[in-house]
Amino acid sequence: MAEGEIRSPVILVGMHRSGTTLLTRMLERAGVFVGWRLPDNQEASFFRRHNDWLLHSSGGSWDAPKSMRYLYADADGVEAAVEYLRYRLSTFPCLEFLGPVRYLRYRSVFNVREPWAWKDPRNTVTLPLWTRLFPGARIVHIVRNGVDVAESLYRRQKEGSQAARQEFARYRFLFRFLAKRAW
Repeated sequence: MAEGEIRSPVILVGMHRSGTTLLTRMLERAGVFVGWRLPDNQEASFFRRHNDWLLHSSGGSWDAPKSMRYLYADADGVEAAVEYLRYRLSTFPCLEFLGPVRYLRYRSVFNVREPWAWKDPRNTVTLPLWTRLFPGARIVHIVRNGVDVAESLYRRQKEGSQAARQEFARYRFLFRFLAKRAW
């Protein structure tokens, strides 16, 4: 690829808890731009929000994506979704992914001239739409044993519940105080 040439992204695909975060961190350390101000799970909020929009618009969610088949069966719906995404990726909202410096340099994710990627487990079900926008994209699909993924999700949920109980215990006195007051 010639220097300064527009680059297609690497799109990371894989279930939650399958190793996509580890791979994203490795790519970032190797110099691949994976988004500006990422959370610990390395999921680009900009793309996650758009994937959630796609899922919810079709009546689904990340853990119930079956309804995407209705969107994919509607050629006009697919075209409308792709055009909406194209618009969002080409205008000011992409600042959230690019950050201020890259936004001023590129103004659109379609103009990025450096290696770049994004990770979002929802890409697993929305990939047909992204590949219409980025036909030259490289897809990396990480697969982990389904039982191990389910166990990891269960463990994360359980740990989250325990953390919530501990947080509640820290503020229990405040809740009791407020519950006794008539506001």
